[in-house]
Amino acid sequence: MKLDQWLDTPKADGTKRIRGDFARAIGVTPQMISAYCSGTIPNKDRMEAIIRETSGDVTANDFYDVEPAQ
Repeated sequence: MKLDQWLDTPKADGTKRIRGDFARAIGVTPQMISAYCSGTIPNKDRMEAIIRETSGDVTANDFYDVEPAQ
């Protein structure tokens, strides 16, 4: 799942995800979250934080537009 899609999906309790809260949780600015959603690839430490904070819903593969092999 792309990061912007994950951020736009309500939490399990129905509440909205706040980009600023997510940014703080992974140690970046809200502007950096916008950059990640627009195609900037996070470094390894940030990628690990994104995977952790999204419980694996967003992975490194989600930052690349690569078609699966057939």
